Amino acid sequence: MEIVLNQGFNALTAKSLGDHMGVDPSAMYRQFHNKDALLVAIFDRLANDFESDLPQATSPRGQIERQVFVVRNFFVKFPELAAILSQADTPPRATLAAAEQIVTSLKELGYQGRQLVTAYQSIEGLVVGTSVFETSGSPHHWAIRNNRYRMMGYDAFREVATGPDSVAAIANDSFKLAFLSLLDAIEFNAPINLA
Repeated sequence: MEIVLNQGFNALTAKSLGDHMGVDPSAMYRQFHNKDALLVAIFDRLANDFESDLPQATSPRGQIERQVFVVRNFFVKFPELAAILSQADTPPRATLAAAEQIVTSLKELGYQGRQLVTAYQSIEGLVVGTSVFETSGSPHHWAIRNNRYRMMGYDAFREVATGPDSVAAIANDSFKLAFLSLLDAIEFNAPINLA
């Protein structure tokens, strides 16, 4: 964990981990069959820390919000991991637990069958899609978007394009707006006939 937290995910190798732990690097492969499996285990550990920082929620909507913001905040803090985990063969236990909680909450709102799957996929697509898109390549990605904002010719965009950090803050605000709008639609239209 120290390697990842201090040097990033790219610094994590069997050799660096073995050296850090004082064991033969090949011992890592007896425990984890590849780097993705190791990253999944790290994700599970870190996600538990993130989840414990958020207050408990009692309503179905609150439970969905809690799970979504745990995942989103994690991906913002560890952008290298977003794309890797979205393509991992074996999903981390923490993401499966979050998915189960979201599905349970959607069922409590009255969703069943295809509507349940569609509502879940809407949430998952927004969370994972925007997180991977917005955090992949950051902070370079934020600098590119900042430059684009300044070149758009609108005062409002130029005023907020004060640097990559301001663009990242706007991206987080836009995620919240999109997610809460989606959640409003899911909550107030449950269940609707999508056929």
